[in-house]
Amino acid sequence: MNALRIQASHSKEWPAAETATNLAETLRELTGRPGPRRVSRLVRLALLGARQCLDTRQLPADSAVLLTTRTGPVADTVTLLQQGAAGLPLPPVQFVNVSSNMVSYYLAAELGVQGSNQVILSRDHAWFGLLETAQLTLPPGTPVLLGAVEENLWPLAEHRQRLGLADAAPLGDSSHWLLVETGEGPGPCITALERHPDDQAIRSRLRQCPPETTLTLTASARQALPEGPPCQSAARSQLQNGLPDAHAVIHWLAELTGPGWWLDRSPRGQWVVIAAQP
Repeated sequence: MNALRIQASHSKEWPAAETATNLAETLRELTGRPGPRRVSRLVRLALLGARQCLDTRQLPADSAVLLTTRTGPVADTVTLLQQGAAGLPLPPVQFVNVSSNMVSYYLAAELGVQGSNQVILSRDHAWFGLLETAQLTLPPGTPVLLGAVEENLWPLAEHRQRLGLADAAPLGDSSHWLLVETGEGPGPCITALERHPDDQAIRSRLRQCPPETTLTLTASARQALPEGPPCQSAARSQLQNGLPDAHAVIHWLAELTGPGWWLDRSPRGQWVVIAAQP
C-alpha cells in the first residue's frame, strides 16, 4: 500500500452563537492576514484551518490539495435560490462562489501549489474517501493537504429546519486538516485503508486483528458490534452539521500511542477501517 505519513494536523470547531462571527477578523487575529475579499464563509474557514495546520511550513509546488464538505457554500446557495425565486438578478460574485471548487482554487492560490486539486463529496465516509484518493491516485513522495470544512448559516432555527435537525441541535463552523506525504518512511503514518460491505465481513476481519492493536470505534460501529472485542470510543463532534469522521480521525491519530485500527459504520451498513501507527 501507498502509506500516508503524517506531517501535521489541525482540527477546530466553532459552536454557533445567535449571530455570525466575522471570519475576516478571525483570520487576521489568528494568522496575521485577512484573506481575499468577497469570498464565501467556506473559503475563509478553509484558509483559516489550512494556515493553522501548516503554520510556517512552505509546501512544494507539486503538493496536492484534497477537500471535502457536506453542504458546501450553503449561504451563497440559499441566497441565489431565494433571489432567483423572487425574480431578482443573481449577484455575479455569489454565482461564482456557489461552486465548491472555488475553495480549492483559493487554497491553491494562497499556498502557491500546482498539484492535484480536488473537492470530493460523499454521503458516507467522506473523510475516508479523501484518504483513499490520496493513497490510490498520488505517487509516492507527494505532499497532500487534506481538509474537511463546513460552514454554518444564520438564522440558526432556519438552518436546523433546512438540515432536518431538532430544534436544539448544536450548529457551528468547522475546519479539519491533515498534512501527509505519500509513501513509506519513518514517523507516524496511516498504513492501511479498508472497505468492508457488511457486519459479517467486519467480524471476519476483526478475528484477524493483531493482538497488540488498539481498536477505536465510532458510536454507530459500537452499536453494531455490542459483543465485539474491547475497544475505545472515537471522539465525538460538538456539532450536528459538521463532519464527525474528520474530527474523530484527526483526534484519534494525534492520541495514538501504538498500532491502532479506527472503525466506522455507515447508515447503510458499510464499514471502513483505518490502520495507523505512531
